[in-house]
Amino acid sequence: MYHRGEGQTMTGKAVREIQREHGMRYVTKMPRRQKPGWTLAHNHVRHTANMLPGRNGFRAWWFTKSVSKGFKPCGCGWSGLPHVSAYPDYKSERESVIARYD
Repeated sequence: MYHRGEGQTMTGKAVREIQREHGMRYVTKMPRRQKPGWTLAHNHVRHTANMLPGRNGFRAWWFTKSVSKGFKPCGCGWSGLPHVSAYPDYKSERESVIARYD
């Protein structure tokens, strides 16, 4: 199950439907440049400015079509590229803070 805000969960089928609707493509390594017409996004997990997707539950993806409702421009500094998040006020952590959770 996947979380969808305020304690709600989504089934794998619901996740796949959202992925198709918005054209989501998961990121497996640090993106180096913006893809034309695509929007970079990440989840709510605590992260550093250069944390690789997959570490400590941190996930990132490209929206290749429309951006999901609730996502706004994010200023956390992750990847050094413009991106969006459902938690745009979050600021990246120092590496030493994250290392305690590894």
